[in-house]
Amino acid sequence: MFVVKCGIAAAGPVTILLFATFVSSSASTLIAFIALIVSLMFIAISMNMLGWILDKDIGPRSMQEIAETIKEGSEGFFATQYGMIFKFAFATAIGLFFLYAARDPVPGSELNFYFSTT
Repeated sequence: MFVVKCGIAAAGPVTILLFATFVSSSASTLIAFIALIVSLMFIAISMNMLGWILDKDIGPRSMQEIAETIKEGSEGFFATQYGMIFKFAFATAIGLFFLYAARDPVPGSELNFYFSTT
């Protein structure tokens, strides 16, 4: 299993190297591809850790009762936290939209052809 994990870990850098060599070596494309590969690698790592954690023994009954109380508290905390983050992000997005919609177009910019307020 260790060899498989090492192979999967090496697949990310090898994929990036092959992409840079055969597909595109432009900086912006390469940065975007690296970000994609790194995020996919971290998703794979987190899924592996999740499986490892879920394979562990759940413990005696007294430990399960305490874990249930902690779980309820953390779920309430996350609901509150992510609810507030959503509200703030939504208000910020609306504000940015209206700021962008009310801007004066830059004269001579090619973007005015695609993004015009008139």
